[in-house]
Amino acid sequence: ATGGGSAILPTPAIGAIGLMKDWRTAVGTRFEYEGDLIAVIGSGPGHLGQSLWLREIHGREDGSPPPVDLGAERMIAEAIREMVDWGSVTAVHDIADGGLLVAITEMALASGIGAELDAGEGTAFWFGEDQGRYVVTVSDVSRFENFFVSKLEGAVRYIGKTGGRASCQPPWTGSVICVWMAVSVSSASGCARSSFSTRCAAARANRTKARS
Repeated sequence: ATGGGSAILPTPAIGAIGLMKDWRTAVGTRFEYEGDLIAVIGSGPGHLGQSLWLREIHGREDGSPPPVDLGAERMIAEAIREMVDWGSVTAVHDIADGGLLVAITEMALASGIGAELDAGEGTAFWFGEDQGRYVVTVSDVSRFENFFVSKLEGAVRYIGKTGGRASCQPPWTGSVICVWMAVSVSSASGCARSSFSTRCAAARANRTKARS
């Protein structure tokens, strides 16, 4: 139990340790610089079954979980590792609970640097939980493209850039204001959609706090 009278869903936990040739090449999940391009690595149709968005926004826990392609997962993961080793990316974050927009919000809030995103997609793109996807930030675009874009066969998509201010100040932590300050989406319809991430991000933060 969490201490608050609710049970935690059965969740397998895996611990892993990796070795790096040079620890100084490691990157974190937070945005490091303003003006970096934001790219999504990996693809998928935008799977909403069993997603946090479906549960928090519609109160439903149904549909099938996203399918897993182990071959594609390995290819993407090895490419990400190479990107880090070559210094081609400045931040990396996996896309998990809540989907793409929640991952970007977490990167923004961790650094205090905001993001400007292209809103030319719908709910499934921003909140789908397709497997084997990552968000990366890129400072040296030519270096990044020369080494990796061709290798990933169309699995790289630029969606915006870092910039502006991202912060949560009491009493708004975990609220609509928090996410609006973190991420701006560049169209009126997109901004309306971005409000969905507030409850997803808050739910994830609360759940993480409960588990700890």
